[in-house]
Amino acid sequence: MSSERSKRSSSASGQSGTRHVVFWVGPRCLSLSIEVVREVVDLRQLTSVPMAPPAVLGIISLRGTILSVVDAEYVLSGTHRAGVIGRVLVLVRDSAVVAALAIDRVLGVVALPEGGFLHNHAATADPFVLGHHDLGPTGLVAVLDPSALFHHVDSQRFAASLERSVVPPE
Repeated sequence: MSSERSKRSSSASGQSGTRHVVFWVGPRCLSLSIEVVREVVDLRQLTSVPMAPPAVLGIISLRGTILSVVDAEYVLSGTHRAGVIGRVLVLVRDSAVVAALAIDRVLGVVALPEGGFLHNHAATADPFVLGHHDLGPTGLVAVLDPSALFHHVDSQRFAASLERSVVPPE
């Protein structure tokens, strides 16, 4: 099957679209393009990392590969929730970055129309959202920008390292 063909599937209305993994983080219905999602796994064990940015819950070892676990709730709302173990991880690869995004649950894979957002990026105050699509009874799904998510976490990591390296005045 060609890669272009694997990007498309038929929606319930018979229209072609780009496939997205749709999931929940708190009350928010979100999606990522299937092109950046590598797999979905359960979070069973997490190792904390001292002095990690607030968005990084810790690290996991998955088949010998160490991955940062990013709290989607914290990145999107600035708050942590209790009960991290038992959540679901979406393994995301964007350019050279591979990380695990901690979410609540996966709804499934759906075909979303290419472009044609109900709200475009400029119309939303959320810098991590490219736009929204209507999923009918499920409501609106926000299409996430993985580059913006990872850039935010990287900028937090850089700021935290700067704070640690600043020598207080004598």
